[in-house]
Amino acid sequence: MPYLGSRPDLGSISEISTSLTIGDGTAEDVLIKWDGNAVDYHLGLDDSADDIVFGKGSSLGTTAWLSFDEDGNFKEHVQSSFEAVRRYTSNAAYYTAPTLSGWDGTGSVPYVNSECETEHYDLNADYNTSNYVFTAPVTGSYFLQAEQRSEDADKDNLYMAYAIVTSNRNYEHRMALSDAALTDDHQNVTSQTVACVADMDAGDTAYPAMYTRGSTDTVVASGAFNSGLKAFHMFGYLIG
Repeated sequence: MPYLGSRPDLGSISEISTSLTIGDGTAEDVLIKWDGNAVDYHLGLDDSADDIVFGKGSSLGTTAWLSFDEDGNFKEHVQSSFEAVRRYTSNAAYYTAPTLSGWDGTGSVPYVNSECETEHYDLNADYNTSNYVFTAPVTGSYFLQAEQRSEDADKDNLYMAYAIVTSNRNYEHRMALSDAALTDDHQNVTSQTVACVADMDAGDTAYPAMYTRGSTDTVVASGAFNSGLKAFHMFGYLIG
């Protein structure tokens, strides 16, 4: 900071006062700025919202990270959180997922991505609607949940599995298709839900997927009677 003449002796904080007031009581934003070599940070009062804000950059609100409102509510502005869906289309009687060849139990599990293509929200831009994959921004524990609604399941398959596939491990829910509940092909199959707390490293990925185990192909058609409902659904957030 430039000074005219010699730099004044400001002393220590304890010599200035036992309290420090920033601002004059009028409606204005005030802040403390840390002027770093490569990155600046700020802590300030957003007077229009009555929030205390901590963030990146030299201007208040440039990149808000944490804030508290007048009631003590705490917000994490870049906390990883997302929700994505794949819906039945309005111009089709039902939505058809990828056709799966029946798996014989050998080799790699033939997971097929459910391709949740529409985001409801993506707070930290960690979900990719091009490849339908969530990528963990930091190492931590993440709550993840995925759901699917299926119809037209072939009863000759042993089971159908819905899973959350992550870089470290897979979390599955299996549904038997050879039980007495399915007496004919193409009967409704109740929805499946998978939920987990996944340990993920920065850069690890997660996506919802399915496969079948059996000797025949299975087409999974979702929502034959309700256009606009969710066929596949996944959401998640960083716990810590």
